[in-house]
Amino acid sequence: MNPNYIGWSIVDWKSESEFDVIKSGIYSIKKLNDKDFNLKNKGYNLEYSERKYISNKRKFETLQIVKNIVNKSIYYKC
Repeated sequence: MNPNYIGWSIVDWKSESEFDVIKSGIYSIKKLNDKDFNLKNKGYNLEYSERKYISNKRKFETLQIVKNIVNKSIYYKC
């Protein structure tokens, strides 16, 4: 599973029906996924250097996104 977008939001719930959105955002890795999908459709396997690079780049970017989300949750005391 390679999602194109990862969204996040910090919400302050007042009651079951009332809340304030403190902050929200979205991360996009669509360009990497599209590039990999195009190479896959051209018949290149996972051992092809460009696809290997994209796979490693996607893993790195995903870890950076997770790190950033965890830092936000610590800052906002979620």
